[in-house]
Amino acid sequence: MALGGYVVDTVERTVGGPAGGPHGLDRLEVANDGLFYARAIPADANISYQETWLISLQGWTITRFAFHEHLRQRSIDWKMELDQVELDGSLWRVSDGYLDLDVYEGTHYDLEDADELANAIVAGAISLAEGMATLHALDTLCKALRRHGYSGQSLLREYAPGLPQ
Repeated sequence: MALGGYVVDTVERTVGGPAGGPHGLDRLEVANDGLFYARAIPADANISYQETWLISLQGWTITRFAFHEHLRQRSIDWKMELDQVELDGSLWRVSDGYLDLDVYEGTHYDLEDADELANAIVAGAISLAEGMATLHALDTLCKALRRHGYSGQSLLREYAPGLPQ
């Protein structure tokens, strides 16, 4: 599993990885090659709650955080990551694709970590083919966001049917 990877276990109803866990999930649903989970994050100084959609066919993870009151004025609406999502029985393995978009509902997005993707390819942490797959997933996501007026909510209706919105 690449740096930043994690695993969602649909039997144990947990999420965890090198950064910690396993953490219990408040909600878990699987539909149409996608997965949704939600959990409280009680010990974090910035984030109180997380909802995440794994869109395996597109190579996207889409997260909406609930921020503590002191951060609400400057927080992002969606964190969209270009990740590899592999299904292994009851396990959904997510490997970091190194590129992220911070999405501000209805207005714009900011691309993050392009330098990390380039460094990972040069260092051999991921193959050139994996890097190219990430760039193709980024292109598809950016076009979809523009088509949906930079709305994560609208994007989920198209790409995560059957999952909570």
